[in-house]
Amino acid sequence: MKFALAFQGLSKKEVDVLWQPFRDWLAKHNQNYQLTLSSVPRPVQQYWDLDYLIRNQPAVINVNQSKNATPGEFWWASNQAEVSMYINYYLSMYLPFKLFEKENAARLAKTLYAASRLAALTLHFNKGLSGASTDAIKRQKNTAMNPEVLDAAALVIIADSQRNRYSNVKSYQPNLIKASEVSKKANQAMALIHALSPKSGTYPNEADYFIKNWQVNLWSNNYPKLLRIKHKYDPQNLFTCHHCVGSDT
Repeated sequence: MKFALAFQGLSKKEVDVLWQPFRDWLAKHNQNYQLTLSSVPRPVQQYWDLDYLIRNQPAVINVNQSKNATPGEFWWASNQAEVSMYINYYLSMYLPFKLFEKENAARLAKTLYAASRLAALTLHFNKGLSGASTDAIKRQKNTAMNPEVLDAAALVIIADSQRNRYSNVKSYQPNLIKASEVSKKANQAMALIHALSPKSGTYPNEADYFIKNWQVNLWSNNYPKLLRIKHKYDPQNLFTCHHCVGSDT
């Protein structure tokens, strides 16, 4: 299990204090668990400052070493696996806040564990708006995004890929048989989680390419209004893409 969390407005000491109860619990159960915890503060002004990162946190970035690279080009080391990858599957679903409440938490934990036996999964708490400020909620309601995000505590993602795959390069082509096999287990894992909240959807950018009932699962009750707007401003359906509003007409 891995945690990768960002914090703002807190010192390293304050962050460590927040984690102390969890560390104390793990210490009492050290025969079953081990924890490696590292909290690293970074001034927000230098969050994307290449010179600062090279001097202070070089391990978090990869600098473009290509002879044709433009000075200053870099990417996060955690995204290295995304270079030339073949996506075996990419599934996601909003987890409503109610699943994290006391009466449902144990069931959620057991389900997530069972799903993780089939495929690796991640919870992205920064992609849910449950508990957000009144102002943030108000502004979000004025967007086209799936309104389920307003009550979501997190977005669960189940994804896997093959690294350094090139469909047109011999010996580096993706293993399609493997992709098919692991995709079946991933779908089984998501089915377990989806059973906790059958009406939960997701949002287009990280959705299953083959998601069913996509108009509802990607756009929810925003879809009829968005479709009217689409027909008004693009009656010829000039602008279209996979599972975008109006792509079914």
